[in-house]
Amino acid sequence: MNNVPSKLLLPEWIFEQAEDDYEIRRLVLDLRRYPKRVAEYERKLLEVQMLIDKVSGEREIQVLNWMLDGRSKRWIGQNMGLSHTHIKNIKDQIVEQMSQ
Repeated sequence: MNNVPSKLLLPEWIFEQAEDDYEIRRLVLDLRRYPKRVAEYERKLLEVQMLIDKVSGEREIQVLNWMLDGRSKRWIGQNMGLSHTHIKNIKDQIVEQMSQ
């Protein structure tokens, strides 16, 4: 993966998902192809980051951080030893805490 420009700041999930330079380029082009969608995701992410202090509990914070990293409820559940429906319930608790 030496051919990727070093000045380019990319989300960590791109490097985790990509198997080689070609895959990184494809994912970056996908980001550039949909600038309005990316801008909307960034706006929503900023809103969540502004409310993150309202979230209490280690589990909730861990789930929120993994969700912000783009992890699925199923992936999070497998890594925490919980079902994806339990993760959904935790996500609902996070949303409730943020809306108070």
